[in-house]
Amino acid sequence: MMRTATFAAVAVFAAVLSLAAPAAVDAQTLSVGTNTYFRATGFNSGTYQQPEYRIDASGFGMEVQVIQAVVESAMQELYAFFPGLQNEPFVITHGPSPPVVLFERNERGEVVIVLATAEGNYWAQLAFQFSHEFCHLLCGVGIEETPDFHHAWFEEMICELASLYTMRAMARTWRENPPYEDMRDYSHSLRGYVDDRVNSVSNELLDLVEMGLADFFAKNHARLLSNPYDRELNTAIAALLLPLIEGNPGQWGSVQYLDAAERATKSGSFGVFLEKWHGAVPLRFRSFIRRIAELFGVTLTTG
Repeated sequence: MMRTATFAAVAVFAAVLSLAAPAAVDAQTLSVGTNTYFRATGFNSGTYQQPEYRIDASGFGMEVQVIQAVVESAMQELYAFFPGLQNEPFVITHGPSPPVVLFERNERGEVVIVLATAEGNYWAQLAFQFSHEFCHLLCGVGIEETPDFHHAWFEEMICELASLYTMRAMARTWRENPPYEDMRDYSHSLRGYVDDRVNSVSNELLDLVEMGLADFFAKNHARLLSNPYDRELNTAIAALLLPLIEGNPGQWGSVQYLDAAERATKSGSFGVFLEKWHGAVPLRFRSFIRRIAELFGVTLTTG
């Protein structure tokens, strides 16, 4: 029998972690030609640089301006926490399932983000898939580039977390200041998409809440190693960590150092990987990584 889980279950951990309510992201509207797009305030400042990208709209079944509005809404919820980061140019295309980032550059020298949405105005699915793959871009490394790294599931989980976080943030943003006025009411669908995603792994999430992450991880570690794309486990763990990152969204910047940690870990243990990540980040991110390590039952030896 399937048990019912919602974010109320995760709220237990929010109380334990004494998390504050998520703050709204400062934002502005920017007129481009005859269209109005929604951007994070920092995108056009001297500190933040808008990612250079283009869209191949064939196969999406929606106008390129609509795709742009959705993906830029998603980008602004994450990218504001990466000051000074210079992403390589990328192109968003439509292709067969599953969605993927191709780090091998195309003939234009672009990283290729392939999405696999249903044809038509499936804005929530577009935002969810794009947020996940954009997070891989922010992490800066493809799994195929580190073939001896055994903890690829962790980056997959982080990118699932990015989708959950981004969609909830977009729902708040669209409710107050949508890309287009007729998208305002769609904010409920954005939030509903995330709730449905979490409810689909209700058994795993309730096991996690009952056992605690450390014991749940120990029980399922082998499963994660054998299949880093295990959606049920990755989504459950991501849902558990969501209050932690919503309470301090500035910690998103720590994921840009996963590349260095993954390359340095090679075939080392998960504990070694967390040590390498902790050692690679600036001091402002270290307490956050120590908290993640504690939740997984890992004691870091570095200060």
